[in-house]
Amino acid sequence: MHRNFDYWAVFWGMFIIGFSGYALAFPMQVSYIIPQAASEWIWQLLWLMHSDEALLAIVFILFFHFYNEHLKPEVFPMSWIWLTGKVSTRYLKHHHPVEYEYLFPEAAKKNKKHQGE
Repeated sequence: MHRNFDYWAVFWGMFIIGFSGYALAFPMQVSYIIPQAASEWIWQLLWLMHSDEALLAIVFILFFHFYNEHLKPEVFPMSWIWLTGKVSTRYLKHHHPVEYEYLFPEAAKKNKKHQGE
């Protein structure tokens, strides 16, 4: 479940940081579409959105990603998957069971039989 959140958080963050960054980088062009009544507070809101999203991304990368990919006891000192592109069948079976069943259908059937007994 946390990987699903991680996946969608990237797209949400790209939208926020991209939109607010564009507005802050090109204020003259964006000021044509901002209503006059909102022109005083909208720039502060855009700056706040941009800086908070950047801070959130940095904190997420430093803490959550760093722990999950480098400091977890099962991967410490780091996971070699990103360098070699290879995973063991045990890792595949535990972390990606659907792909394991697709790649090794006979072994998956055997495992299901043994678990059912």
